[in-house]
Amino acid sequence: EVRYYVSYLPNLDELERLSRFEMKQLHDQHWKIETFHRVIKHVCNIERFYVRNTQAIRKHFFCSFRAFSHLQNLGLNCLIPNLYAISRQLFIPVIRQFILERYTPSLLT
Repeated sequence: EVRYYVSYLPNLDELERLSRFEMKQLHDQHWKIETFHRVIKHVCNIERFYVRNTQAIRKHFFCSFRAFSHLQNLGLNCLIPNLYAISRQLFIPVIRQFILERYTPSLLT
């Protein structure tokens, strides 16, 4: 799939000197930003807060960013295989327990 990237270069002559390596570096930087946004939303739940108080919202944001920092440290120290591993480790047992508590053989027939 073809992708297009936009980059600001104040001098158009610089565009001709932009190498494939530099373009790859720009792409990698962009991908890190995308990964940050995805993890902060899906794993750290920055969008899910049920408070309206300004101080409580700030605390929620702080805690979400702190959680992301902690996940990054775990990943860098090779303690987790990826940033989603913690989420899976937490929720798979909970989902399993939910199913087992509500399972009855009559539901399958």
